[in-house]
Amino acid sequence: MPDPIEQLAEAVRLFVANEGYDVAPNEVTEAVKGDPSLIPQNIYALILAHGYDEERVAISMAKGAEMLNTQMTGNGTAENGNGIADRVLKEIRVEDVQKFRDTLVVDEKPLPVQPLETFYELESPRL
Repeated sequence: MPDPIEQLAEAVRLFVANEGYDVAPNEVTEAVKGDPSLIPQNIYALILAHGYDEERVAISMAKGAEMLNTQMTGNGTAENGNGIADRVLKEIRVEDVQKFRDTLVVDEKPLPVQPLETFYELESPRL
């Protein structure tokens, strides 16, 4: 099993890069080590230290804090003693397949971003 701290550090490095901040990966890894409750403050201070706009960083951190909370205490997780949650698969025993299928929720059908009519030509078809 991979180390949960290293998994968390990788996720935070990816988040910081996706938000457009140019911060060295080893600096992000160091900010993640230690008390898990201080990770958001450490990352916030690290990004500000690189000269980024405080308001932009605050918006990014709000989004990141929500993602971090989901990772640390989400459905199907088990804490390993240091506050970091490992993913745990839930085993469900199915005795009656039809009853089990009835419990599943069907998502809404996907909708196109633009109406399909925008892709059709109204003129006669070209051959």
